[in-house]
Amino acid sequence: PSPSSVPSFSGGSGIVIVKELDKASGIWSLEDQVEKITEGTWPQHGFDVSYLVIAGGGGGGTPGGGGGAGGYRNSFGSETPGGPSASTESQIFLPGGDHTITVGAGGAAAPRCAHTQGTSGNDSIISTITSTGGGGGGGNSQPGRTGGSGGGAYRCGTSPSNFGAGTADQGFPGGVATGTPEGQSGGGGGAGEAGGTDGTGTGGDGLTSAITGSCVTRGGGGGG
Repeated sequence: PSPSSVPSFSGGSGIVIVKELDKASGIWSLEDQVEKITEGTWPQHGFDVSYLVIAGGGGGGTPGGGGGAGGYRNSFGSETPGGPSASTESQIFLPGGDHTITVGAGGAAAPRCAHTQGTSGNDSIISTITSTGGGGGGGNSQPGRTGGSGGGAYRCGTSPSNFGAGTADQGFPGGVATGTPEGQSGGGGGAGEAGGTDGTGTGGDGLTSAITGSCVTRGGGGGG
């Protein structure tokens, strides 16, 4: 089929997972409690939690690049967030009570024959942690959008200005295209690598987390 007749796809939904850490147990005398409260080391009412927060992925452009993965933030064990040179993140404290959690929806794909960029994904949020929505893929002569991971370049986009950048400690940039009208568009960036790392048009790989007790890979970029 001609490039303008090939459909693009919407980005996937984000996810928010929290896991309570182990607590100290035992019997504490009133004197010990007062001492620890005075020192500021007595536990507050609430929970120390690890988190995995992924934003919604970007939608693909037409005829153009794949959407970038939603930003990937992770504080579980020795696992790392997305993006190059990412370092481990710290757990957060959630005080007792109700908390608002926002799970970002995926961005819409550009309509067939629209010759435009895909829509970026929506942010996912818990407490002070925000993951940025993935960048929409480039379309026609418009570059991929910046996001948690960046959107891939449109078909003729062969320079870094044609794909979207990723966000530090969340994801990688999108990839370039082959540079010909009938060629391959750039892939969207993933949490684990840039778009096009495994070949022009491929989405960047995601990352694997065991926060749920099983190893699951999430946060891959869309193909161009």
